[in-house]
Amino acid sequence: MSQGVFARLGRDATWQGSAETVRVILRDGDASFGEVVTDNVIIRVRESEVAEPVSGNEVNLTDGRDYTVIGTPLLNRRREWVCEAKPA
Repeated sequence: MSQGVFARLGRDATWQGSAETVRVILRDGDASFGEVVTDNVIIRVRESEVAEPVSGNEVNLTDGRDYTVIGTPLLNRRREWVCEAKPA
């Protein structure tokens, strides 16, 4: 199921430390509150594509947007890393 979601909703990106293009899903970091008050986003990436993301990693989307991972990424039960990131 996760593979289908990433195929439909994901975006291609390069991830610092990964030689291959990865597929990521973005959402506004505070979208649940109804108003966007920061430029931070949440980036989900599969563990199979990025083994261990760390704070400071650069993520470059193919549409030209660039982000820097902040904080400590968390691995969820679907084996997806959930990373908070800010515009680079």
